[in-house]
Amino acid sequence: MRKIPLKVIGISTLVYVLVALCVNVSYNMTPSLPYKWYFVNQLNKNPDIGDVIETKPPKGAYPSLRKKPDLLKQVIGVSGDTITVNDHTVRVNDVVMTAKPQLESGRSLEIIPPQQIGDGKYFVYTPHKDSYDSRYAEIGLISQDQIIGVAYGFIKRKP
Repeated sequence: MRKIPLKVIGISTLVYVLVALCVNVSYNMTPSLPYKWYFVNQLNKNPDIGDVIETKPPKGAYPSLRKKPDLLKQVIGVSGDTITVNDHTVRVNDVVMTAKPQLESGRSLEIIPPQQIGDGKYFVYTPHKDSYDSRYAEIGLISQDQIIGVAYGFIKRKP
Protein backbone atom coordinates (compact mmCIF):
# COMPACT_ATOMS: atom_id res chain seq x y z
CA MET A 1 0.00 0.00 0.00
CA ARG A 2 1.30 3.40 -1.00
CA LYS A 3 1.68 6.03 1.74
CA ILE A 4 0.28 9.52 1.26
CA PRO A 5 2.92 12.15 2.04
CA LEU A 6 2.21 14.19 5.16
CA LYS A 7 2.57 17.38 3.09
CA VAL A 8 -0.36 16.31 0.83
CA ILE A 9 -2.56 15.53 3.85
CA GLY A 10 -1.71 18.90 5.41
CA ILE A 11 -2.45 20.89 2.23
CA SER A 12 -5.68 18.93 1.64
CA THR A 13 -6.83 19.61 5.21
CA LEU A 14 -6.02 23.31 4.89
CA VAL A 15 -7.96 23.60 1.61
CA TYR A 16 -10.93 21.75 3.12
CA VAL A 17 -11.02 24.05 6.17
CA LEU A 18 -10.73 27.21 4.04
CA VAL A 19 -13.55 26.08 1.74
CA ALA A 20 -15.74 25.10 4.71
CA LEU A 21 -15.25 28.55 6.26
CA CYS A 22 -15.94 30.46 3.03
CA VAL A 23 -18.61 28.44 1.22
CA ASN A 24 -21.87 26.94 2.41
CA VAL A 25 -24.59 25.03 0.60
CA SER A 26 -28.14 26.34 0.63
CA TYR A 27 -31.44 24.76 -0.44
CA ASN A 28 -34.24 26.79 -2.04
CA MET A 29 -37.48 25.18 -0.84
CA THR A 30 -39.82 27.04 -3.20
CA PRO A 31 -40.00 27.07 -7.02
CA SER A 32 -39.12 30.78 -7.03
CA LEU A 33 -35.69 30.27 -8.62
CA PRO A 34 -34.49 27.85 -11.33
CA TYR A 35 -32.07 26.00 -9.05
CA LYS A 36 -32.83 23.99 -5.90
CA TRP A 37 -29.27 23.88 -4.51
CA TYR A 38 -26.78 26.75 -4.30
CA PHE A 39 -23.18 27.20 -3.25
CA VAL A 40 -22.91 30.46 -1.29
CA ASN A 41 -19.61 32.34 -1.40
CA GLN A 42 -19.54 33.99 2.02
CA LEU A 43 -16.52 36.11 1.05
CA ASN A 44 -18.47 37.94 -1.68
CA LYS A 45 -20.98 40.33 -0.12
CA ASN A 46 -20.96 42.83 -3.00
CA PRO A 47 -23.51 41.53 -5.50
CA ASP A 48 -24.22 42.95 -8.93
CA ILE A 49 -27.56 43.17 -10.71
CA GLY A 50 -28.59 39.65 -11.72
CA ASP A 51 -26.68 37.89 -8.92
CA VAL A 52 -28.54 35.58 -6.56
CA ILE A 53 -27.75 36.20 -2.90
CA GLU A 54 -28.46 34.48 0.37
CA THR A 55 -29.61 36.99 2.95
CA LYS A 56 -30.94 37.18 6.48
CA PRO A 57 -34.53 38.45 6.51
CA PRO A 58 -35.24 41.76 8.26
CA LYS A 59 -36.58 41.63 11.82
CA GLY A 60 -40.19 42.45 10.82
CA ALA A 61 -40.43 39.72 8.17
CA TYR A 62 -42.24 36.44 8.82
CA PRO A 63 -43.95 37.63 12.02
CA SER A 64 -45.62 34.25 12.60
CA LEU A 65 -42.40 32.20 12.42
CA ARG A 66 -40.17 31.66 15.44
CA LYS A 67 -37.11 30.70 13.36
CA LYS A 68 -36.68 33.01 10.38
CA PRO A 69 -35.47 31.27 7.18
CA ASP A 70 -32.57 32.70 5.20
CA LEU A 71 -33.68 33.96 1.80
CA LEU A 72 -32.31 33.24 -1.68
CA LYS A 73 -33.24 36.16 -3.95
CA GLN A 74 -32.01 37.79 -7.15
CA VAL A 75 -30.64 41.34 -7.03
CA ILE A 76 -32.46 43.60 -9.51
CA GLY A 77 -31.74 47.02 -8.00
CA VAL A 78 -28.62 48.62 -6.54
CA SER A 79 -27.53 51.99 -5.17
CA GLY A 80 -28.76 54.86 -7.37
CA ASP A 81 -31.59 52.90 -9.04
CA THR A 82 -35.14 54.21 -8.73
CA ILE A 83 -38.16 52.27 -7.47
CA THR A 84 -41.47 53.47 -8.88
CA VAL A 85 -44.87 52.32 -7.64
CA ASN A 86 -48.23 52.76 -9.38
CA ASP A 87 -51.09 51.08 -7.54
CA HIS A 88 -49.84 47.46 -7.23
CA THR A 89 -47.21 47.71 -9.97
CA VAL A 90 -43.61 48.07 -8.81
CA ARG A 91 -40.83 48.88 -11.28
CA VAL A 92 -37.05 48.78 -10.82
CA ASN A 93 -34.91 49.32 -13.91
CA ASP A 94 -36.56 47.24 -16.66
CA VAL A 95 -38.28 44.80 -14.28
CA VAL A 96 -42.02 45.34 -13.79
CA MET A 97 -43.64 43.38 -10.94
CA THR A 98 -47.10 43.07 -9.49
CA ALA A 99 -47.40 43.25 -5.72
CA LYS A 100 -50.23 41.37 -4.02
CA PRO A 101 -52.40 43.33 -1.59
CA GLN A 102 -52.59 40.41 0.84
CA LEU A 103 -51.42 36.89 1.60
CA GLU A 104 -53.63 33.84 1.09
CA SER A 105 -54.21 33.93 4.86
CA GLY A 106 -55.83 37.35 4.43
CA ARG A 107 -53.03 39.29 6.14
CA SER A 108 -52.47 42.62 4.36
CA LEU A 109 -49.15 43.39 2.69
CA GLU A 110 -47.76 46.90 2.50
CA ILE A 111 -45.98 47.74 -0.76
CA ILE A 112 -42.52 49.32 -0.63
CA PRO A 113 -42.73 53.11 -1.13
CA PRO A 114 -41.25 54.78 -4.24
CA GLN A 115 -37.66 55.81 -3.62
CA GLN A 116 -34.10 55.91 -4.87
CA ILE A 117 -32.01 53.00 -3.60
CA GLY A 118 -29.36 54.27 -1.18
CA ASP A 119 -25.73 53.26 -0.69
CA GLY A 120 -25.21 49.69 0.51
CA LYS A 121 -28.84 48.71 -0.21
CA TYR A 122 -30.28 46.19 -2.68
CA PHE A 123 -33.72 45.46 -4.14
CA VAL A 124 -34.14 41.67 -4.27
CA TYR A 125 -36.81 39.70 -6.12
CA THR A 126 -37.76 36.35 -7.56
CA PRO A 127 -40.18 36.03 -10.49
CA HIS A 128 -42.75 33.93 -8.65
CA LYS A 129 -46.24 35.26 -7.94
CA ASP A 130 -45.98 34.34 -4.25
CA SER A 131 -42.39 35.50 -3.70
CA TYR A 132 -41.89 37.47 -0.48
CA ASP A 133 -39.27 40.02 -1.49
CA SER A 134 -38.39 43.72 -1.69
CA ARG A 135 -41.77 44.56 -3.26
CA TYR A 136 -43.14 44.44 0.27
CA ALA A 137 -42.27 46.85 3.07
CA GLU A 138 -41.70 44.00 5.59
CA ILE A 139 -38.75 42.81 3.48
CA GLY A 140 -37.88 46.16 1.89
CA LEU A 141 -34.38 46.92 0.72
CA ILE A 142 -31.68 44.52 1.87
CA SER A 143 -28.66 46.11 3.51
CA GLN A 144 -25.17 44.83 2.89
CA ASP A 145 -24.82 43.60 6.48
CA GLN A 146 -27.79 41.23 5.95
CA ILE A 147 -26.07 39.52 3.00
CA ILE A 148 -24.57 36.12 3.75
CA GLY A 149 -22.99 35.84 0.30
CA VAL A 150 -23.46 35.54 -3.45
CA ALA A 151 -25.06 32.22 -4.43
CA TYR A 152 -24.34 30.03 -7.46
CA GLY A 153 -26.90 27.40 -8.49
CA PHE A 154 -25.65 23.87 -9.11
CA ILE A 155 -28.69 21.54 -9.19
CA LYS A 156 -31.59 22.71 -11.38
CA ARG A 157 -35.22 22.30 -10.43
CA LYS A 158 -37.15 19.79 -12.52
CA PRO A 159 -39.67 21.48 -14.86
